[in-house]
Amino acid sequence: MQAILEVENVTKVYKRYAKPDIKAVDNVSFKVFPGEVVGFLGPNGAGKSTAIKLITGIANLTAGKISIMGYEIEGEDLGLFTNFRYAKRKYTEEQMDALLSAANEYLKSAQESVNKSRLFYMTGIDPVYEAKGYIKALEYIKKNKLYNEEITIYSNLNLFSDKSAEGFMKGSFSILLTIMMMYAVVVGAGSYAHEMRTGTLKMMFMRPITKNKLTTAKLLAALTMVTALLLGITGISYLYGLVRFGPDFGQKIVVVFNASKAFVANNGLLLFMNIMFGLLQACAMCVFAFALGTITRNRIFALSMGIVLNLGILSSILSLLGIGRFLFTTNANLGIYFGITSSIPMGGNFFLALSLLLAYLAVMLAGTYIVFNKKDIA
Repeated sequence: MQAILEVENVTKVYKRYAKPDIKAVDNVSFKVFPGEVVGFLGPNGAGKSTAIKLITGIANLTAGKISIMGYEIEGEDLGLFTNFRYAKRKYTEEQMDALLSAANEYLKSAQESVNKSRLFYMTGIDPVYEAKGYIKALEYIKKNKLYNEEITIYSNLNLFSDKSAEGFMKGSFSILLTIMMMYAVVVGAGSYAHEMRTGTLKMMFMRPITKNKLTTAKLLAALTMVTALLLGITGISYLYGLVRFGPDFGQKIVVVFNASKAFVANNGLLLFMNIMFGLLQACAMCVFAFALGTITRNRIFALSMGIVLNLGILSSILSLLGIGRFLFTTNANLGIYFGITSSIPMGGNFFLALSLLLAYLAVMLAGTYIVFNKKDIA
């Protein structure tokens, strides 16, 4: 049976300036197997806390080796080891049963925690979804015998782990998207509201054009501006990544969709998916601001509400009521359902989010056309 935790000749030395070094952990070795309950005993100052910090990744090794569920890190390369389950590694057939056993135990623990506390419904965190996704990824690897080759399980925890143009873009795109969503709100909020308040919109109707056609043209113009700028800046960023890191399309990445289906992708496909879902999210915010600005004739109000939604202020408050899965901003982010993450509102899933997003957009657009057709624009 393979050990789920193996500590081999681990040493930790704290170096001090102008003073003797302190050896907190000296050549410690032990193994923990599935099902075992292990006590870690020793007098004060023996190095128990330091050893636990080394195992959990809070502190770096000076020497030795630590393996957790078959994932091996040596020396000073340990770093912050919070995403070891999903990081690039080679799986073996011998490891798989132990990994699946540990993952199923974690799922049971997560389900018990969720059943005992409503805190998870209020925080927008679903550890059960994450555990189910991890199990699906392991089952896919086992079924397709993806052994003895480097495999990464896709998660938002390892966005910055790849030193490639695609890995760089997966991380930097999230920052770019935040900025672009603010821009989308500004563009959408100002498309109609200002012209209706100042009365300059009536000049448009000196030409043979209907209100519906004008509304459609205004909305398409706003969406085109958002799309063009987002794709343009993304392209420039990707070119920088190519020059700085180079491409990497050959890496195998197991992607879990909706915690139920798994498939293999590469960095290029994942980057394309991130960009497309990000573009959808930005366009959804643009439609929201456009609809609110048109209905209220108030650009400042529409702009303010869009910023509040983007900053997550309103969604954070409403999530405390346990309704996070029904919120517009939550459902606009469909990309979170590709990969393993706990940042999913309790009870949420891709198809529910897609249905609610389409319903929200339909109501917004219908309200925009109906209200604008009834407004006196003179």
